[in-house]
Amino acid sequence: MNQAAKPPAGSSVFFIGQPGLVAMAVCAPAVLTREQIGAEVNAKSPTGISSPWTVTDAADLYDYDGPYPAQCPDEDGRRHYMMHC
Repeated sequence: MNQAAKPPAGSSVFFIGQPGLVAMAVCAPAVLTREQIGAEVNAKSPTGISSPWTVTDAADLYDYDGPYPAQCPDEDGRRHYMMHC
């Protein structure tokens, strides 16, 4: 993973680009559950509406250079997930 993309100290999930209105991509350790990823994302960037961020279930989601989840190209043991609210 390049230096600009490293997560901050004490953080396991970080955003890939800026969160959008209804979707965002995140990079997270592959060992985390979808619920753990959602909890960390919602703690860091709450949606501000009644629906929280959740990991997209669509295994065949090809938007945003999918499909997701996908192996992180920069670091073994991490995956990229698409979130929606």
